[in-house]
Amino acid sequence: MNRKKRNSFSKTQPAGSKKVEKNIKLPAVSWVPTLMGFVVTWLLMSWVYGDVLWRVEQNSYVTADAAMMKPLTDTTWGWMAYAGRWLLTLWKFPWLGGLSLALLLTASAELLSDVLRLPQRRKWMTYLLSLAFFGWMVWRGFNLYYRSEPSAVIIAATILAGVVSLAALIRWVGDKRPLARSSRVRMGGAVAVILLFAVCVGCSFLHLSWRVAAWLLLFFTVYALAALLLLFHRKSETDAAPKLLSLGNLLLLLLGIAMGFSACKFNDSVIATARMQRLMEDQNWEAMCETALKVSRPTRSVAAYYALALEQQDALLDDLFDLPFDFPKVDFDDDMPADEYALFAADCNLAAGLPNSAYHEAFEQTVVGGLRLHWLKTMAKSAVLNGEERLAKKYMAIICSNPFEAAFCDRFESMIADTSLVRQDEELAHILQLAPRDKRPFEQGFRKPVFLGYNVGLNEGPDHVLRTSAAACLYSKDLAQFVPRAQVFMAKKWPLPECMQQALVIYSIKHGGADFLKQFQGAISPMTEQTIAAFSRDLAQYAHDKEAMRRELKKDWLGTYVYYYYCENNNPEQVREQKSAGVN
Repeated sequence: MNRKKRNSFSKTQPAGSKKVEKNIKLPAVSWVPTLMGFVVTWLLMSWVYGDVLWRVEQNSYVTADAAMMKPLTDTTWGWMAYAGRWLLTLWKFPWLGGLSLALLLTASAELLSDVLRLPQRRKWMTYLLSLAFFGWMVWRGFNLYYRSEPSAVIIAATILAGVVSLAALIRWVGDKRPLARSSRVRMGGAVAVILLFAVCVGCSFLHLSWRVAAWLLLFFTVYALAALLLLFHRKSETDAAPKLLSLGNLLLLLLGIAMGFSACKFNDSVIATARMQRLMEDQNWEAMCETALKVSRPTRSVAAYYALALEQQDALLDDLFDLPFDFPKVDFDDDMPADEYALFAADCNLAAGLPNSAYHEAFEQTVVGGLRLHWLKTMAKSAVLNGEERLAKKYMAIICSNPFEAAFCDRFESMIADTSLVRQDEELAHILQLAPRDKRPFEQGFRKPVFLGYNVGLNEGPDHVLRTSAAACLYSKDLAQFVPRAQVFMAKKWPLPECMQQALVIYSIKHGGADFLKQFQGAISPMTEQTIAAFSRDLAQYAHDKEAMRRELKKDWLGTYVYYYYCENNNPEQVREQKSAGVN
């Protein structure tokens, strides 16, 4: 009894004493939508579309030399493009480029949440803006960098941030209530973006001097980055924080995953082309082939880089027709008339042993679109291969003034000083081995496109060159030109690959007659003739429906030359129109 009284007495407090309350606070999770939106955006930009960002950077060029950049800065919005190109240099490393773009889009989403005054539980909705921007990038396809200003992505993201920042500033100015600390930080970020945008526009239209413009850009860029980074270190708001795994946060995550899968499905050729070009710089030929074979419906650019990688591995006649050649139509901007061949012609010409043709193609693209790293590298390689020391040094000086190109410069600058190193380089030595034996004064003497036309018309050269020539004839379905190559194979006592055997049987059925195959006796297996007969039976079912024929026969016959000859690369809308004889 006394114990109970003592306990009850101990719980009472003297009159006038302050009541001590212990509130148990749950950890604030108001940062979850911000973090999730940022991570989803970063993964989409760097993991899903990172290779495309790298290709955009390679289609750009920037230097601190005012004279070199004057053609760009003198254009309308030129200073915006110039500032954007400096940011593009980070895209040399896709994870870093994706980070820079994700930060800018996340800042825009944060400012938009202030404009709309959304509660914390609905804050995830503002990150639909980032997903929409990524969707716009996917929709642009090759137009994101092909014959267009590569910094347009940065300009678009900056304009978006500038508009949202201006709206937020107007909202804050009109709000008579005192601003919270987080809002003051965000206002600083908004003002920074607006000022940076205004400086770029002012430099473009007022034609400020180079030094003044450069210092203004540098100052406001640093200020903008510092202010925007503070957005991620603010204190939590006073309104109720959402649950860690709220429905909105989960929905944002699912939408991000859906956007990633959609990009990989509908834009797989764009992603694969950029990835294969990146792998080509690393001379990773096997990975290039693996990338191409994963594409559901490859474009010509994917097929070209696939053939390039096979040629480097001397596997053209073994695996070339494993890839489906039902090329889809690629849409380019109406105001930028172009064809798909310019995407890969310079690289393929160089790989085919035609450095002069590669140089011509790269130079033409430079005239059309201005200085671009990808074309500058092609011209530098061509000059090195031709032993043009002064020209090679000129191009290397231009390339090396662009940030993050030290590896390329170190590799090729040593070859300029010591030409014997060219034949010690695996890639360049292989190119030299493919040099034409058919000397013509002008490249126009070869059929178009040159990297195929040269090989179709080739009638002499080393062994691996003749194999490339046979593959080019098969691809162009020029069996009349192919037969003499097959006869050379027989004279050299080489075994005929399966695709060549099938091509000879097809030719005998269409043109050769019953006695044609006697000259190849022992080289064509009975199984090949049985394969052609079986395919002919299946083909008869779809004689009047070419689309069904291609679709249905692909399941069992893809990888055979007979399927390619009758079902693929034969759509009149896909065949490139030529003023003179050419191959598709």
